[in-house]
Amino acid sequence: MDRSLLKTITSSEIPSLLEKASLFGGRIAQPTPVTNIISTIKSIDIENGLITIKLSEEITLENERPVSINLNYRSVNFQLDSKQYCLEGTTLTGPVPTVAKGLVIRDTERYVLPFNSQTMSSIHRIEKRGGTLSLDVTMVDVSARGMGILIKNAEEEMLLKNDHIWIRTINNVKLEEPIFAKVVYTINRKYKDGTLEIKAGISLEKQIPEELFRDLQQLCRLVLTA
Repeated sequence: MDRSLLKTITSSEIPSLLEKASLFGGRIAQPTPVTNIISTIKSIDIENGLITIKLSEEITLENERPVSINLNYRSVNFQLDSKQYCLEGTTLTGPVPTVAKGLVIRDTERYVLPFNSQTMSSIHRIEKRGGTLSLDVTMVDVSARGMGILIKNAEEEMLLKNDHIWIRTINNVKLEEPIFAKVVYTINRKYKDGTLEIKAGISLEKQIPEELFRDLQQLCRLVLTA
């Protein structure tokens, strides 16, 4: 992801931002000279100035090194110093950070789609890098002029920032005219078994057809302004 898209978040905004981010998970990471220790975040709780992070598995951290917290919502990230956090089993606790970065707030509402809805879209990449690319992707959120998509079992460089694509179907409905779009950012997530997922933010050249957009709004579980 282009780090220039990330902006410093004001300290007063961070607690409420973490509350929102708790719905979408993320991961913690601790780079060391020999490896990069990573674990998926299962849940996040904020209370009395403390953040409690439940991990999906037990890991061993090097106590003298900081940890990075990377959240899916707005790509929020921050660090906890080695003296700030405590790890017991699968629970990591520390103070709510005063410094964090994340994507800027959008000026339109974004509708988050349930993961289990399997709302799909078909895209065609215009760039001929490695040959043509046409595939079905999972929609994770949508706005009038944008989409968040997830490519499972992806390959490296399958989709990159500034790629141009045609959107051919949305929610399994074939569009009368494909919508031209541009990839604004991508986030790659590689898992222990070697599989790769790519999450991408897409900017659409024109709005999604009104009736289809209303159908997507009905599916949403959460409305965000970022």
